[in-house]
Amino acid sequence: MKKRNRIKVILIITIGMILLALPIAMQVKGEVSNKVLDKYVAIGDEISMEADNDYDVAYVSLIKDFLYALNDNLDYSNLSNDGITSSDLLNIIEENKEKIKDSDLITVSIGGNNILNAILANLNIDETILQGCDEEKFDSIISEYLNSDEIKSEILNEVNKFSKDFPKIIKKIKKLAPEAEIYVNTVYNPINKKCNIYNFFDEQISLINDLIVKNNSNYEYKILDCYHILNSDEVLNFKVENGVVRIYPNKVGHAMMAAQVISDYEDYVNLEVDKITSSSENITGKTLPNSNIIIVSENGTIGTTQAKANGEFQVKISPMVSGTNIEVLVYDKKIFSILYKFEKLVVKKDLFTS
Repeated sequence: MKKRNRIKVILIITIGMILLALPIAMQVKGEVSNKVLDKYVAIGDEISMEADNDYDVAYVSLIKDFLYALNDNLDYSNLSNDGITSSDLLNIIEENKEKIKDSDLITVSIGGNNILNAILANLNIDETILQGCDEEKFDSIISEYLNSDEIKSEILNEVNKFSKDFPKIIKKIKKLAPEAEIYVNTVYNPINKKCNIYNFFDEQISLINDLIVKNNSNYEYKILDCYHILNSDEVLNFKVENGVVRIYPNKVGHAMMAAQVISDYEDYVNLEVDKITSSSENITGKTLPNSNIIIVSENGTIGTTQAKANGEFQVKISPMVSGTNIEVLVYDKKIFSILYKFEKLVVKKDLFTS
């Protein structure tokens, strides 16, 4: 993909409609493409399962909504399951060949449970003592159990399984959908960096990630580098439910993951803005149907609106001085978490004014 420098802003809207800005690098491409993606399949573990609550979004939901905005006839399937390992995923692919066949885009999230299940299943710990604990207490409890030979042996067994399963996963997918763009997530470290057990988990996770990176040269897929995207405690949530520890990306983390995929298809997004002069009373244009539009200048936000079902939008403005720099930003229609496209404009002098 062609790379050019650019700052991308991620805005998360909360129930109170409070916007939070998060800058990340994004790539800009050239002319708008008329191509659309007809079929998207998400496969993998709980990271790619869709959330029930729009404010606890999954990255695959954001990708799906983006593709729906481009093509309302999108064929979408989510074949993800909670707690599965690479061996389980092989079975899921085998059982869902028709759903995967001829896909244009496939995202794969797998490998984390190969490590986590091997560790948690061999701790020999009373799960009730974990109930309600915070990360500090969790760290102190778990650290006493991690150095057993049994756990280390089981981890190596799971890494060996993954090394055999993963190439088969990619081969099966490519056979079913030879034209598909495939994105494979690296495994992130769910442990807070301040915890004593962080380094132990990091060493085990790197064994899986090394295999994902190594196989890329043979099977030509794209890597969604969750290990680095989620390498911050600010994008992860920690909680214990019924003795089960869940450490997963929050909505900011999922938005950052989705942005890495969506940015590859940015030139599929059409954004047309009519000429703006010093006497203009509105900013009008056309873009993705039902998407959110934010218009800003160096002095702050000028206005916001939602595009109509046909993509047309209009924002009422006060007359502006010629030479004013304006940016028109197009966001997803739900929570302003994904920036689809932006365009810079300059207010022109009106020829019919003195």
